[in-house]
Amino acid sequence: MASHPYPRLTPLREVVQQLLSRLGPLPPKSLLIHEAVGLVAAETVFAQSPRPRFDNAAVDGYAVRASDTTTASTEHPVRLLLRSDVVEPGAAVPVSTGDPVPKNADAVVPLEDTIQEENFVLVYRRVGVGWNIRRRGEDIEPDQPIIRQGEVVRPEHIALLADQGYSSLKVYPPPRAAILVVGTEFIEQRAPDANGPMLYTLLASVGCIPSHPSYVPDRADVIQQNVRDLLAMHDLIVAVGGMAVSDRDHTHRALQALNPSFAVHGIAMRPGTPTGVFIVNQKPVFGLPGNPVAAFFAFEAIIRPAVSVLMGDRPNARLSVRARLSQRVPLALGYINFLRVRLEERASELIAHPITPSGSGILSSLTLADGYAILGPDIEVVEAGAEVEVFLL
Repeated sequence: MASHPYPRLTPLREVVQQLLSRLGPLPPKSLLIHEAVGLVAAETVFAQSPRPRFDNAAVDGYAVRASDTTTASTEHPVRLLLRSDVVEPGAAVPVSTGDPVPKNADAVVPLEDTIQEENFVLVYRRVGVGWNIRRRGEDIEPDQPIIRQGEVVRPEHIALLADQGYSSLKVYPPPRAAILVVGTEFIEQRAPDANGPMLYTLLASVGCIPSHPSYVPDRADVIQQNVRDLLAMHDLIVAVGGMAVSDRDHTHRALQALNPSFAVHGIAMRPGTPTGVFIVNQKPVFGLPGNPVAAFFAFEAIIRPAVSVLMGDRPNARLSVRARLSQRVPLALGYINFLRVRLEERASELIAHPITPSGSGILSSLTLADGYAILGPDIEVVEAGAEVEVFLL
């Protein structure tokens, strides 16, 4: 019996756990607040002033004493004298939204419930104490947290930060990602490259700042030197191609020669078995198979959660739904299997139809799919009608 080409296939879950335990957030960086949206805050920021800073009118209308409007109605309006500043008994002061509440006033009558007649205003609806007044500090009090470390910055956080006089915020920055496409055929333009553009967009979709793909020939020394050079300018590297075990595959050998502090080559996943994961100079370096579907699922299973950690545990997981399989599905025992499916709504439930053909080089198995299910590793078959979790593409 022929020996397995990999000394040991490492379970996918073990690889991810070991990798993430060795990674941490990138060093925080101070950005202008409008540049921080979508990133994770690396500091807790506190309010410096109350919001509102003073009692103010919530609507356009007239500041009054609520007790002067007790009998007001559509049939019997209350007639109040117009004043310019202080609200005396039987008087009202015109206010616009946001104006300070005049002295002695304890309510504001909306403009639409009044009619002005020369130096008087007719009030057609009663108001209670505090109606249509925004109290000082009712939104934010001094020293109250505006945003906490670990929260994803949203546009509404930016509004509060600006209101409180902040122009910058410390966040975990987007990782700078390099893409290294290995293959002499791409340099000589004997074949089109599908992986580089796909990986560029995948990295951008999870928040990275990817560089345009670099192309290198199938030579270990050239691959090794390029990885060294890229490590100096990037936070992670994705190398694709040359990860199988033939004499013509040099990427994994080049990466092993860089003396990684963590190294795995050969993972129990299908597609994607030749995937490798390395840490070199405290930075993750991923070696992906050259088949595009295998590269895609290596990204989904390993690079996606790694980027989340680098960005301060920024959520980037795909949305998922529950669905029932339309047919029996055989699996590779001992492997995590990524099953591409098309979804159909039938009788108020979702049915998952496996896509065929579905080899690691069949790109249409992804473009025709609505999502994928992660199955295994301890079962050989999933029966028709079984419920599975489908991660939406």
